[in-house]
Amino acid sequence: MAKEMKKAYLANFNITFGLQHEPLLIHLKDIVVPALQDSTIYRKVQENRYQISDCSIKKYGNEYILVGMLIKDAVIQAKSERDKNNELIEVNKKLKHSPYSMFLVFLRNHRMILVKNQPESPDVKSFNATIRYVINTYRRNENRKISIHNNNLKSDANILDPLPEAFVDIINIPYKGAIQDNLIDVEKITKLTIKNFTPNGNISFDNIFDHLIKEKDDLGSKKVITEFLSPKNIEAVGILADNMHDSAYVRVDYVSTDGVKQTLDNNKIGANFDIPLDHENEDKYSEIINIIGDREEFEYNDPENLKLYQKSKNELDLLTKENKK
Repeated sequence: MAKEMKKAYLANFNITFGLQHEPLLIHLKDIVVPALQDSTIYRKVQENRYQISDCSIKKYGNEYILVGMLIKDAVIQAKSERDKNNELIEVNKKLKHSPYSMFLVFLRNHRMILVKNQPESPDVKSFNATIRYVINTYRRNENRKISIHNNNLKSDANILDPLPEAFVDIINIPYKGAIQDNLIDVEKITKLTIKNFTPNGNISFDNIFDHLIKEKDDLGSKKVITEFLSPKNIEAVGILADNMHDSAYVRVDYVSTDGVKQTLDNNKIGANFDIPLDHENEDKYSEIINIIGDREEFEYNDPENLKLYQKSKNELDLLTKENKK
């Protein structure tokens, strides 16, 4: 079997719903799955189109996993090419291509792997923007239908509740210690930015940022952003940033010893690795799981989410069976 190396990226698939920040599993059936299976919704960026495809819930062993593809329909502008005599000539052509990435979300712990089919395939940042757009567009469409339904009722007996707002925060997860390891040859740090979001599951209150998240939720705010200006202790910045790990977007702006302005963030130093895939294998999701299933990054469990996951297994079984029809 011919195998080809693909680049895989580790991420945290964090989505909560409504002012109470209900976790992903609560709205998997009524919002997430139908939204990602809606073939009429896509995100347009200039001439590029991003669309979720082939999305379903599959069961591999004891794991329920949300799988699918993010396809980028793009246009390449060709300005030159070689003719039949191997001479370089000027042209003006638009060539279509559709690079894609596969994604697998472990519903037990929201750990996600995104596998690029080629270097031009969508990354985690594009995936986050597309998931946010698709879910929010689906919600608006459904809430219009719900509003029409409720307005046509003659009694309050069958009133439907609108679908809650989705807070989508899907971020690359750096390796532990990655920011400290990359803060080398630093002349000075100009700013440390930490964007916290409400996690799936309970807030632990292990640090001040957990308390800020609680205050954010009490105030009805969507995000809390903390900025540390010109911090002098470079080692402490690295330790604090690495402690955020998968619970926040972290960015360090600094000036290197040769005077160049640089940045480090989750997108630049997210954990990634190469995996060999057989291009003739029709079930690439299963092949990916067999390769990554034993990696320690996927062993993490949040106790509260694990309880909800165990309670949700009957519904997950039904969703898995519906996908096979």
